[in-house]
Amino acid sequence: MDAEEAHALVAAQIRERVAARGLSLRALAEKAETSRSHLAAVLDGTRSPTVSWLCRIAAVLGCQPYDLMRPAKARPVGKP
Repeated sequence: MDAEEAHALVAAQIRERVAARGLSLRALAEKAETSRSHLAAVLDGTRSPTVSWLCRIAAVLGCQPYDLMRPAKARPVGKP
């Protein structure tokens, strides 16, 4: 996995977990004590997240930082 793929994966995981919790990106940024512009830049892939930043985001999303770098589990066809 190269850096671009890792950034895309982190962004996808954050978006998926935000949606699953019914949070807005603004609320996530506030709870994680980061700026909305920094969050947007990470999600756009124009800024690299630090480990401490990922830890704060993960804490708000109720997961471990390494969970944000794991590909989503493939669901069997026909299963929700």
